[in-house]
Amino acid sequence: MPGELVGLRVLVTRPASQAGHLVKLIETAGGTAVRFPVVEVVPTADTTRLNRAAKRFSAFDIAIFVSANAARYAAPQIAAHTSDTSGLPLIAALGDGTARALATHNLVASLLPIGRYGADGLLATAALSRVTGLRIAIFAGDTGRPTLAETLAARGADVEVVECYRVVSSAVEPGPLLDEWCNQGMGIVTVTSVRIAENLYQRLAANGRSLLLRAPLVAISERVARACWQLGWQQTPLVAEQANDVGIVNTIKHWRRTNPS
Repeated sequence: MPGELVGLRVLVTRPASQAGHLVKLIETAGGTAVRFPVVEVVPTADTTRLNRAAKRFSAFDIAIFVSANAARYAAPQIAAHTSDTSGLPLIAALGDGTARALATHNLVASLLPIGRYGADGLLATAALSRVTGLRIAIFAGDTGRPTLAETLAARGADVEVVECYRVVSSAVEPGPLLDEWCNQGMGIVTVTSVRIAENLYQRLAANGRSLLLRAPLVAISERVARACWQLGWQQTPLVAEQANDVGIVNTIKHWRRTNPS
């Protein structure tokens, strides 16, 4: 419903290059998106492994892309070395945003998680239940969880993790945000990764940290919510109904209906 977030200020902590869609959804619903990107996504320092994996992409039985960032950095390399799409491996994505990013390079993710998006949902699929002897490439960042690779290896697969990008701290200064927060308040905070939660906690030291930990928060997944709780959030973090921007905003809308002030 249009206007559901009128008067609500929402802290958006996604990297600047990826915040546009979430910001648009918040503003379309009448809210005010306050951008504070605490991390940036940059190419991996050494692209040797990525280039090598891209050149022999068709040799893998299954290729898993763990995020839209993995798709954005790996797919162009793969597309540059792939002329015959008939011999491609089974392509898996951990979410619909990742699948969309792959599709822009004519790579179709035909395997998606069961239930909630994420590694656990993907590991629950029939395609990954029997992988003995299969060659599986996992395209990921430098801070990815080892769960996916370790589980597939334990199931008998030959797993190769290909680093595509790095997540680094941004240079944004917290002073202007804290001034704005003190003067105008902040309705709710959004956090889309454990790395973002940790960096946000570190950046808003002293008085800023107390403001942060008192604020309502919506996390993109149960794992991120647990990390925020362990950092000391005073309110139980909300978990997005889906692990994407739409799910985050829908969860904020539902929360706002029961917290109108």
